[in-house]
Amino acid sequence: MIRKILVVVCGVLAFQGYVFAETWEDRAASKTPWSADFPDDPVCWNPPVWTNNENPWIVGKGDNPGYDGLRDCFRVCAENDTCYKDGWQDTDVGSARCKVRGAPRFKDGVYYWWEAKIALNEIEFPGVGHPGKLHSIAWCE
Repeated sequence: MIRKILVVVCGVLAFQGYVFAETWEDRAASKTPWSADFPDDPVCWNPPVWTNNENPWIVGKGDNPGYDGLRDCFRVCAENDTCYKDGWQDTDVGSARCKVRGAPRFKDGVYYWWEAKIALNEIEFPGVGHPGKLHSIAWCE
């Protein structure tokens, strides 16, 4: 009898955990700040927050076409609470490495994506010619 009760209780608890488990979409909808507690969450910039302010990185996907290729770098910026502060390029965090993914290239009849590791402070943006603030292309949907 007790065994049956325990099985039922465990089943109910497992079901509740499944039903009420929060997804990254739920956290994004509530503008939850990015947290290392959920390292697989995508991260993007909160447009109303400007530089040298509170941590602007929130859960969500960036809506700029450049987001996809730099999503790992945005996560590194969020993990280190940086990339929006003036002078961050000159700090130790500026040399943190992240994975960038480039636009598809056509070779031997096949499209493929290229990937490379790069330091945050070595990322350059077209037309700028020098490292820029990654939040400039990471605002949220």
